[in-house]
Order: sequence, then structure tokens, then C-alpha cells
Amino acid sequence: MKIALVNPPATREESYGSMKNLSPDFPLLGIAFLSSYLRKKGFHVDLLDHSEVNVTESCKVLRSYEVVGFSAYITNYQTIILLSELLKNNNPNIIVLAGGPHATLFPYELDSHYIDYVISGEGEIAVHELFDQLNNQRINSEIKGVSRKILGKFTYNQVSDVVEDLDSIGKPDVEKYDLSKYKPPVHVLGKKVIHTLTSRGCPFKCAFCAASEVMGRRIRYRGLDSIMEELKRYGELGYDSIMFYDDLFTLDKKRVLLLCDRLKKENLQFKWSCFTRTQCLDDELCQAMKDSGCYLVTFGCESANDKTLEILNKGLTHEINVRGIECASQAGILTSSSFMIGLPGESCEDIEKTINFAKRSRLTFAVFPIFEPFKGTPIYETCKNTGSWQHIGNESNMLLKDQEEIWVPHGLERHEVVLMARKAFRDFYFFPKRIANLTRHAIRLPPKRFFQFVAGGVSYFATNLKKSHSQSNTHY
Repeated sequence: MKIALVNPPATREESYGSMKNLSPDFPLLGIAFLSSYLRKKGFHVDLLDHSEVNVTESCKVLRSYEVVGFSAYITNYQTIILLSELLKNNNPNIIVLAGGPHATLFPYELDSHYIDYVISGEGEIAVHELFDQLNNQRINSEIKGVSRKILGKFTYNQVSDVVEDLDSIGKPDVEKYDLSKYKPPVHVLGKKVIHTLTSRGCPFKCAFCAASEVMGRRIRYRGLDSIMEELKRYGELGYDSIMFYDDLFTLDKKRVLLLCDRLKKENLQFKWSCFTRTQCLDDELCQAMKDSGCYLVTFGCESANDKTLEILNKGLTHEINVRGIECASQAGILTSSSFMIGLPGESCEDIEKTINFAKRSRLTFAVFPIFEPFKGTPIYETCKNTGSWQHIGNESNMLLKDQEEIWVPHGLERHEVVLMARKAFRDFYFFPKRIANLTRHAIRLPPKRFFQFVAGGVSYFATNLKKSHSQSNTHY
């Protein structure tokens, strides 16, 4: 079978809103891991990134394939349905499947005459079994994680089993992409940057997040040998900077200490960054990370108010967030965090407290997205009682394109939330000490990224701090 796995068409504004000039453009890892697994099982797969291709051009390329699989997110699933229709009209025999986060959380929203199979959960086991059956021209409706129409009715067939042994998947097939066209976030160090994943799953239950629903609550890890082999290959390709995209890179302290030790012993001199939670760091770990090349850790502090953190079910307190930031900073590691503006139950005074904390903290970077409840998350139900969805003039949903109304918390007007988001960015980045720190950081960037860093920041502030409405309430 001639198979294509596709990152479907989408604009950068759809993905990142007003942060588009400052945000990364990286190869999609999900289908790269799936490609690796299928290759080991004997299937040849093409990986196609059509994220910057229009739907018509994408259709021209894809219609020659026998099987096309899309990775579906909340931002692109409608485009996938449209593109599937065009493909089927061009070639009725083409087999179309959709997987990814949206197919896992909302499989019925991909119930379309033009999509043959919807893959819910991790795709490797389910897609391999489906492709085996397609090869043998026999389809069993009981493939766990594979939903399809039976007698004209969409039949949901559970979430697929997780892959217990992540090393059985292999390293992501990112070299099948044209790696030269991608770019990292403008603030990251290193002349040549790439990202990877070393684990799956999240044991926490943050009310606004669906990560544990998509990847499971039990965290599973790749072996250190697999990770080191992948990193060595990136070194051979000229990469000198790694972004670990795990949700909780430092959850297992012993594992990270062993990885740091391997990086030093095997002389892999990467600059690297990671994402974690503030309670998953201590002095010993931070020093080991710093000594092995870590220069940046990103947190999700979200609010400086303990009552809000409780509503969000973060499982931590403001004091823990303070300690985590200080711990990394004391070791000489830069820090970044997100803080959501307009959260349920918060007043202007509560938001002001968060802004003041972020401004005076030792954080190097911060983002202040306007909160939007996503369907499929626990907080969506909470928001029915703590706010309302409204049609508001020029306001629009860029990310949630099928949702015309915008959520506004009780006790606040939309324009107040927008003004507070502007104030947060302005107060944080125009704080004198931070300007000095950012200047010192910027001169460490490669020349091209230095100018992107400066130009992107100027463009963001010039565009967004003047306008009277927000185009994207998730990435203001």
C-alpha cells in the first residue's frame, strides 16, 4: 500500500494566534513515531507536512496515495473533513483515517462520510493491526481504538491500548521531513535546534488539560540507550540544541540524573531545555541539569492565587511555584511560565496579584494567554456555572473556530480581561531588571534568531497593545 501520514494544512495564526511571529515551527512528532513503528512492521510510509500548504495543493499531492492518515487537533479537524471530501471526490477508493488528540477526545466530531476510520488513543498498535487487515483485505470491526461506519452508522470502538514498551516504537522518523524548513522559538539558544519526546503519559489531573485523557495517566519512559542513540544522531546532523517536549521531564529524578550523567560522560555538549512542574525540582537535580547543558525550564504556574490553583486542580500551591522558580534560578537555569488571564472565580484584584508576582519574580520569560475552556476538560463543566459564553462584537475565536461565542467569567467584562492581558505582557517585559536580563540573553542568540527575537517582540507589542479587540482568546 502507498501510505501517507499527514500534518494537515493550517495557518500559523490558527496554531498560535497573535504569538505567531514568536512561536516555533517543528516537525510533528506523533506521526513521526507512528511512521517509525510501521516501518519496523514492514510498511513504507511517507511523512508529509502540509501545515503551510493550502487545501487544494494538499489534495493534488495526496490523491495519488492509497491510504492517507491525518493527525487531528481542535484547530484543524474541520480542515481534515474538508480535505477528505476533496480526496474522496477525486479518488473514491482512497482510504482516509484520522487520529490524534481530537480523534481521541471527540471521535464523533470526525464522523464523516469521507473519513473511513477514526483512531482513538495511541495509534501504533491500532493502526498496525488495521493496515495488516487492509493488506489482507479483511476488516474486523473489533480492532480496539479503530472506529468506523457499520451499515451507515458510526460505531465507536473504545480507546486503543497504550504502548507499554516505548522502545519498541523506535526513534521518531523526523529525517523523513525536510528539516531545513523548520525553526525553533525565537528565544531558545543554539545554532541548530530540534525537539523530541522521551516519555508518554501524565499522572496529574489539571482541570483545564486533557493530556492524561489522550496519553493516559500512567507515565511510561523510553530507555536511556534509545534516547542517547537519538541524540547522537542529531549531533551527527549538526544539531547543538535539544528541546525535550515531555509534559513532565523531571518527574523521575533518578532517571534525569542518569541522563545528565550520560550526556557528560559521552561528551554530548547540547544546550537543552525542558518542561516540568515546580514541585519536580530540587537543588541537586537543578545543578546536575545545569552541568549537563540545561539552560531553560518551562513551568505552568497559571496563577498566584491558591484558591484558583485549587479550582484548576493543579495539585500545588503558589509557595511551591515560588520555590521551583527560585531553585532553577539559583542553579543558573533560565525560567519561563504561563499565567492564564480570566480564570474562573478570579476578580481583577486576583489577576493583578498574578501580574505583580510574575513581574517581580525571577522568571526570564512568561506568556499570559486569555483563558478559554476546552470541551473535553473537567473545567469546561465548571465554567458553565462560573461564567457565560457570549457573542461580543469584533471578538473572535481563532483556535476554536467552530465556537462562535467567547467565554467570559462572572464578575468581569470581556474588555476588562483583554486589558488585563495587555497589562500583564507590558508590566512583565517592561520591568527594568527583566529588560537587562533579556538583553543579556538576546546577545547569546544566533544572529538571525536575535533579529527575529527583537522584530517578533516589537511586532507583537505594536500590533496587540493598540488594538481594541482580540482575534484569539487563547493566544492573545
